[in-house]
Amino acid sequence: MYFVNFALDTSLGVVFNWVLLTLLTVWLMQLTSWLAIILTAKLIIGCGIVYCQAVLVDFAVWVFAPLEAHPR
Repeated sequence: MYFVNFALDTSLGVVFNWVLLTLLTVWLMQLTSWLAIILTAKLIIGCGIVYCQAVLVDFAVWVFAPLEAHPR
């Protein structure tokens, strides 16, 4: 009985771990590409904000000017 238990545990364990490793590899590739896309988008937006800071501040002042009388 010990041999059957050991053989099944080893065989199924190797297959199970191989499937998990394959899934983990795919997940890591997806995570890496997603992080690269998000980082690129944030850098582009951040550079745009820094480059257009004066215009954006003027626009924000204009948008919120009607609320100036109501600070709450």
